[in-house]
Amino acid sequence: MEIGARAGYDGAIARAVDDVALYDLLALATNDGAAPEVRAIAGLKLHQLKAWAAAPAPSVGEDEQAHRAQAVRQIEQFERDPRKLELPAPAEPPDGPPIGSAFGASFGAVDDDEPVFPGIS
Repeated sequence: MEIGARAGYDGAIARAVDDVALYDLLALATNDGAAPEVRAIAGLKLHQLKAWAAAPAPSVGEDEQAHRAQAVRQIEQFERDPRKLELPAPAEPPDGPPIGSAFGASFGAVDDDEPVFPGIS
């Protein structure tokens, strides 16, 4: 999926998934129980994600621009003082398969052409 194509319902879902991934990455980077190397890698990936999200992207819509700007603000707050980071936990998804998916479909399968974290290698 092209990032510029993140519009409408599919875009809203993609941004919700992004929010969960960012929340988990921030939580991992501040987890005292995680190994120092793990926290260091999480911090590096946050730095890379911030650079990607802050880069000009005139081809994306306002929803995506706002989403990226919010991610940058959250990462900057983390960089200033990780212990003061106050992120609301992402909403829990409802039980069962996603609406519109058939039972037996490849729920949770990753498309090989789609990066898991765009901008982060």
